[in-house]
Amino acid sequence: MQSQIFSEYLEKYNNGNYELIWAFNHPEKYYYLKDRGIKVVKYGSLKRFYYEATCTFSVNNVGSFSWLPTRNGQYHINTWHGGGCYKKVSLGEKEMDIYILNHFY
Repeated sequence: MQSQIFSEYLEKYNNGNYELIWAFNHPEKYYYLKDRGIKVVKYGSLKRFYYEATCTFSVNNVGSFSWLPTRNGQYHINTWHGGGCYKKVSLGEKEMDIYILNHFY
């Protein structure tokens, strides 16, 4: 989970500047993240689209980005990688996104 590295780094060095939101197909499996101050939403839900549309940084590992338009000053970081046929392409991946809301703006 390369996206997890971003989240763990921001948890450690955040200083309250960012809000972390993770999106999963089965968010009920990840409610323990709330104890670490991370919001958990359902992948494909209205909340997930809201956070993606309003975040400053979007980190994902599903091989493609949303069809939502990108705003000025919004950054998408894709940690998905592949180099041959050893990894399924995006449609076979488990969906998991992290949205980082910047509280400076």
